[in-house]
Amino acid sequence: MSSTYVRYVTELEATPEEIWPCLVEPELQKRWMVGLEESSPIRGTGTRPGDQFRMQIREGGKLRSYVAELLAYERPYRLSVRMWPEDDPENFNVTVTYELSHVPGGSTLSYTCDLELERPGCLMRLMAPIGHVMSRLLIRRFMRNLNRLIQERRQTAA
Repeated sequence: MSSTYVRYVTELEATPEEIWPCLVEPELQKRWMVGLEESSPIRGTGTRPGDQFRMQIREGGKLRSYVAELLAYERPYRLSVRMWPEDDPENFNVTVTYELSHVPGGSTLSYTCDLELERPGCLMRLMAPIGHVMSRLLIRRFMRNLNRLIQERRQTAA
């Protein structure tokens, strides 16, 4: 097994309570998560550990289906989800965790992503450093999109 771990921390000019809906509501997720086209429940309400949902994500022009299981739902401070490809659940899984905390003027958002490959081939091992860099670039893009969405929602509410 091989693992890649990425951590990204940013400050946002909003409270955890203002940020939380953007992390958990499918229609808001689609506005900041690049490639997310659909998120629908499989089991549960999406608010308790063990609840599952299906995510349809466009990757490189191809629509992929993932099953996601909620590991932690501690509103509005911590959300953790493990995902795996619906058509190949044994090959890899990724655990994504969002942690929010109050700071003067807003919140700190800590994002972690742990990708575990069950059967990494030689090419995957060679490509891992590039994948790590690309992941960080994608995360930055997600966070810019998330910040824009939060600011739009704050302006609309004012």
